[in-house]
Amino acid sequence: MRFIKSFIFGFILLGYGLQGNAQDSINIPIAHSEQMNKKNEIGIYGEVLNNTLRSDEEAAIGIQYKYWLKPNTALRFSAGYGLFERLEEKRILEIISEDSIEMGYANFKNNYIKLSAGLEWQKKLINNIYFYHSLDLSATYGWGKRNTYSIIQDSNNFNNYYISDNYDLSVPNYRHFVFLNYSIGIKKVYRNLVFGVESNILGLGYHSEKIGNKSSVGDFHINSLYNPSLRAFCQFRF
Repeated sequence: MRFIKSFIFGFILLGYGLQGNAQDSINIPIAHSEQMNKKNEIGIYGEVLNNTLRSDEEAAIGIQYKYWLKPNTALRFSAGYGLFERLEEKRILEIISEDSIEMGYANFKNNYIKLSAGLEWQKKLINNIYFYHSLDLSATYGWGKRNTYSIIQDSNNFNNYYISDNYDLSVPNYRHFVFLNYSIGIKKVYRNLVFGVESNILGLGYHSEKIGNKSSVGDFHINSLYNPSLRAFCQFRF
């Protein structure tokens, strides 16, 4: 997880560095005819998500392709690989004495593959800087482990504890998502390159999960500004 996040933020800094070094060669006004001639874009992206209402952390890297149907309308496709971690809320398992309690914890660690397709619309602001928004349908398949453990804590001082062997279990975990996402972003378009960032601000979809031998459990989700994702990308135009 930390490696992917470091890669993403390093990637963003690299993009800005490339922009600065490319002023003379690629930061040239793009004629409308040339914009129409280059209908394809392909490149890499990095994405992070932190859920402020849960202890969720998510990071992914992948490839992204766009085909411009019109000067300001494009089809877009992406495929990525990511990591997801969640620390579930703790709960009391047993009150051992007046000074000791046993607390149970569980966490998820999943790998996942995400595929998406959608439409993007852009509007030029100034100096080849564009605002854009997009609508994407994405499907995610995740697999990993659900790990549970317990600790004995001092009820008067939670910093005093030791690990218990009474509640240690690791079972397979599978997660599936299908979401319709609305995103907004900003990008800088050069003659041969595009750098940009975007954020998913609204999503509606279905999520199902299977833990161990239990039956799959599914529900519908609405994602909003409380847990936006942030994606940074660099693409080659041709």
